[in-house]
Amino acid sequence: LYPNSENESCLAPYRSAVARVEAGEFGEPAARSVFDIYRRERTLVYLKRNCTADDIAGRFFLQFTRSEGDVQELSQRGTILDGETCVAIVRLGNQRLVHMRAGQFRNSGVTWSAELDVAGLDAPRTLDLGPHRAAVARVEAGEFGAPVARSVFDIYRKERTLVYLKRGCTADDTVDRFFLHFTRSAGSLGSENFRFSQRGAILDGETCVALTRLEDGLAHMRTGQFRRNSGVTWSAELDVVGLDTRERRAVD
Repeated sequence: LYPNSENESCLAPYRSAVARVEAGEFGEPAARSVFDIYRRERTLVYLKRNCTADDIAGRFFLQFTRSEGDVQELSQRGTILDGETCVAIVRLGNQRLVHMRAGQFRNSGVTWSAELDVAGLDAPRTLDLGPHRAAVARVEAGEFGAPVARSVFDIYRKERTLVYLKRGCTADDTVDRFFLHFTRSAGSLGSENFRFSQRGAILDGETCVALTRLEDGLAHMRTGQFRRNSGVTWSAELDVVGLDTRERRAVD
């Protein structure tokens, strides 16, 4: 590629990408940072309007983890169109991916980065439904007691196991990412995000269930789901009885 070239034949792919973004072909940005990043299938467009030449200094990168477990990185220079629109294009091959991070780096290191969704690029997995069926059976047998929270999903907890359960669900219920925010007994904060496809299963086409394990020594927990660019769609506070080590010290 020939960044900043006055040769229109070299700039044509960039102009085409910007036109497709503006026509809505790429939808909403997959991530927003110094540049907005748009993705359609295996094409990524890094775009910043009202930019300067300094904004495209260095290189744009895409770091990804393949389903085989190895980490690879692509990098590309960008160009500036009409003195005000900075754009770079990175195209993926046919790799199956489990994680992506995009950004920009200079000689001084990474200047910004953003995590990207791999929906449509992630490798299909062979899921062992045994733990999910067993969890539902234990819930139905009363082993987990009443839900510790009710929202879009009912949430059950037994010791350090959390079960997210929704009967009569659809695939739409699994689109948003799950989050778990917590405060440790020692005072530090922690968080965990996961996709339903990583820890969940739809049983018999109608029961959505996801499983996660908790750390020990927690003083506060909140969980729910969130949607990129629009925020939290639901959340619920969870009881930490039996997990807070401060309680145990008080008893001792």
